Amino acid sequence: MDELAEQGLTYTKRRAIALYSPTRSSLLTGRNHYLNGMAAITDTADRFPGASGRFPPKVTTIAEVLRANGYSTFWIGKIHNAPKQDVASGASHTERPLNLRFDRFCGFLGGKTNQWYPDLVEDNHFIEQPYGPNDGYRPS
Repeated sequence: MDELAEQGLTYTKRRAIALYSPTRSSLLTGRNHYLNGMAAITDTADRFPGASGRFPPKVTTIAEVLRANGYSTFWIGKIHNAPKQDVASGASHTERPLNLRFDRFCGFLGGKTNQWYPDLVEDNHFIEQPYGPNDGYRPS
């Protein structure tokens, strides 16, 4: 990251709001969260433009910029940037990391999950956790 900052853009006046989804959308795109359709957490998304819970079609993510400059990208952990109805396995994948131009993803889609038995997703497929709490799994 230091090398990227030395060779490129450094954000020095970023604003955040006290909600995960809007702040994460701004970090991903460098744009205001209302312009990203993330006026609130995506669990409360509605059909209004600033609160749809979906990125506009022409939005550019940091993953696209990094990939265009020869980097590989891997999103690890919580997304919470997709409307609640998009979290199921058969739901739309438009707001998932691979569709936001990340190369790989491993984590969970919703804003919360059981820390002992998480709803894990690898790329766009739900997976079983590698081992459970009785086998040494400890959430961090």
